[in-house]
Amino acid sequence: MRYNLTNVSRGKGQQRQLFIGRKFTPMDLFDRLIEAGGSTPKYELEDRTSASQVVRWPSKGPLLFR
Repeated sequence: MRYNLTNVSRGKGQQRQLFIGRKFTPMDLFDRLIEAGGSTPKYELEDRTSASQVVRWPSKGPLLFR
């Protein structure tokens, strides 16, 4: 059975910790941002009305949309 979870193990020996989180799609993220008023500590929606838009994702380079 799958629960759509992700996990990360950090540390060694007695200091090891397991972090568990829920996976979500980009549309889930967009919906959460809308519900939160357009921003969270990690993400922020910006109104870009120009022909080309640059979107920066954490840990990735800029993506250009035309």
